[in-house]
Amino acid sequence: MNRPKYFLPVAGFIVASCLLTGFIALAAYVYYQQRLSQEWRAVAVEDAHHVQLQAATLTDDLRHVAYTLSFLRDQLLRHNTFESAAIMASFSQDLLSFLHSNELYDQIRLLDNSGMEIIRVNYNGGQPYLVPQAELQLRSDRDYYRLTARLSPGQLYISPLDLNVEHGAVEIPFKPVIRFAMPVFDLQGQRMGVLVINYLAITMLDRFRRIASPSQSPPMLLNSEGYWLVHPEQGQEWGFMFEDRHDLSMATRYPQLWGILAGDEQGQVEYEGGLVSFATVHRFAEFNKLQKLDSFMDTGLRSWKVVAMFPTETIVARIAPLRNRLVASVLLASLLAILFLLFVVRFRRLRLADMEVLHLHDRALDSVVNGIVICDASQIEHPVIYCNRGFEQLTGYHREEVVGRNCGFLHNDDDDQPGVEQLRQAIFEGIPCQVTIRNYRRDGSMFWNKFTVSPIQNRSGKLTHYVGHLVDVTQRRQSEVDRELLLQEVRRLSRGLMDVREQESKELARCLHDDVGQMITAIQLKAMLSRQLCQDHRCNEAMAAIDEVHNMTGGLIDAVRDQLRKLRHGHLEEMGLVEAIRALINDWRHSTGINIIFSKHGVHGAASESTETTLYRVVQESLTNIVRHAKATHVEVELQATGDQIRLEISDNGCGFDLASIPHGLGLVGMRERVQAMDGLFQMFSEPGKGTTVICQLPAGQKKEYP
Repeated sequence: MNRPKYFLPVAGFIVASCLLTGFIALAAYVYYQQRLSQEWRAVAVEDAHHVQLQAATLTDDLRHVAYTLSFLRDQLLRHNTFESAAIMASFSQDLLSFLHSNELYDQIRLLDNSGMEIIRVNYNGGQPYLVPQAELQLRSDRDYYRLTARLSPGQLYISPLDLNVEHGAVEIPFKPVIRFAMPVFDLQGQRMGVLVINYLAITMLDRFRRIASPSQSPPMLLNSEGYWLVHPEQGQEWGFMFEDRHDLSMATRYPQLWGILAGDEQGQVEYEGGLVSFATVHRFAEFNKLQKLDSFMDTGLRSWKVVAMFPTETIVARIAPLRNRLVASVLLASLLAILFLLFVVRFRRLRLADMEVLHLHDRALDSVVNGIVICDASQIEHPVIYCNRGFEQLTGYHREEVVGRNCGFLHNDDDDQPGVEQLRQAIFEGIPCQVTIRNYRRDGSMFWNKFTVSPIQNRSGKLTHYVGHLVDVTQRRQSEVDRELLLQEVRRLSRGLMDVREQESKELARCLHDDVGQMITAIQLKAMLSRQLCQDHRCNEAMAAIDEVHNMTGGLIDAVRDQLRKLRHGHLEEMGLVEAIRALINDWRHSTGINIIFSKHGVHGAASESTETTLYRVVQESLTNIVRHAKATHVEVELQATGDQIRLEISDNGCGFDLASIPHGLGLVGMRERVQAMDGLFQMFSEPGKGTTVICQLPAGQKKEYP
């Protein structure tokens, strides 16, 4: 029988796939069983440790109450409480204060030798009070009194844990209570009475519930008769306290399991497909080790059982995801065996496609005009492993001359550049960086290189390469230099223009003073002469007209002088900057009544003429704005020289304004342009209702001393 030539390879592939699948399935089953055993052992260790921890916690709680009772008994004896009613009353108040600061106790009582209450303090739900003498009761028939009265000095009685009963019925909500009692003896060994504390066990039981096992086994607490004190279903608890719940006990429902638990102190047992861990709490045995605290072995309930039950189904459910993963793995292995042949066939095809993509990338990078270089970050020197054609055209180096070298060779010996150090630091830290530095071509010519470095990381986040992008910005750099030179020239011309304007102002002031002022003065003198002549001839009407001319002429003179004060510097050349500003301030102070304070610091000589003129104009314009707009009553002008800088600060307590909407016409733009034209700093701070502050700082320029 002739079979196709591909039959044997296919049959072998099927047999191999089946064997491999069977082996994987067997290994998965063995592994699953091992994990199940490991989980079971881990739960056993966790639950065994947890029940021991819970048992120790319960014992610590009981020990704390025993210590508290012993302390109160010692306080009772130390203060000789039984000697007088006053001391007894003081001790009663101490007990009341104790309950105010401690919510663990429901009641504290002191009984005499007849069982009659001497003191009773009730917690009363957080409102402790001292029971009046008329309401104290005889407790000689109670078990805790009868049993405690038989104890020797230092011995302790602890009642069973049950629910508090009031007027023959269980108190609602439930109030779990344990009574701790000790006899009180004087120094002569005579019994004086019994001290009793009702411990509210609800806190202890709540903490018991909260200490969850790592395996999440629900905790249970049982008394020595098998009744549940703590159960995941609270309806199962306290069965011995109710007539209709006496069957709610482990001893009744799980007698075989209870027989095992009751017959041993601690251990673990498998029961009905689950793991049961248990430990015993002896409420008295632990206290036998305490100094001066000898436990009384009562016939009552003396031990509890801490129990944790962990069902097997929980372990199975816990590792169910593992089981599902194992099943999926077996199926996946079978599928992979089938896909393996397809992978072999496609591998070569994909490899050829990848090579074509790499070739395409190389051609794409070579087509980029700017230079691109790739460096190996895994080596110390970060050698170049690739550069494109744009890099060759930009630098003049061939690819064979670049590969294997560090890009630093482009700096030549020009390493003393801030950008070079910044670039090295970025490469050291593995962060992106962009700098503009001087680089040198193969022929030695310099070009400005805008160099951008980007770190490249692999999929695991490890730095593997650096990609550098080179752009020749020589022309742009030269344009920036030309623009800066042009800006400096504009500033120089602006300062010259300001000097010309200032000179024009001086000339105008001279003309007004020497020409117009003299003419108006002559008119005034002639008017006064005419007035005298008229007096001689008693020409009353002529005198009135001449007086009017005289008054108008005086007003004209005042107006001309006001314009002169605005145009001139107050004899800035003769007086100097400080005295000129002081004279200007005195004029404004006398004419406006505003309190203007002037101070100077370190200003001993004069600055350049342009600097002094600018500062004087800023003071003049600022005071004008304050008088016209600020409504200020107090102004401070401070002039300070520091090194080669002069700082002027003018502040007022006026109405201020919003800087975002600076009003036009205040001269602010002119002041700012004056200062900036001198390469100075101009700042203004103002808020509505908080005044205004103007600060300008100028270079002093070439100084001169005033005579």
